[in-house]
Amino acid sequence: GNFFIKDKKRLIKIKAADIYWIKADGAYSQVATNSQQFLLSTNLGSLEEKLRGHFFTRVHRSYLVNFQHIDAIEEDVLSIGNERIPLGKNYREEFYRRLQQL
Repeated sequence: GNFFIKDKKRLIKIKAADIYWIKADGAYSQVATNSQQFLLSTNLGSLEEKLRGHFFTRVHRSYLVNFQHIDAIEEDVLSIGNERIPLGKNYREEFYRRLQQL
């Protein structure tokens, strides 16, 4: 699916598949693609709802990641590009279960 992200006064189209990870930042969310980062005035929970079924999974209370971009998993840390993302205890079991299915 495609999404329009509001960047200052412009709306920019990005593909869900191009999103690497999304990090909660209070009421905002930081969305990272391979080339850009955006700050959205939407919380992580509602983004998670919208992106459900697009290879996204919650791995920490502050992070939503795109499975397709995970480079490595080391115990409780995921690597996506240069970003090291914690894998929270509460999300670990579900994460590994989904990983098996792919």
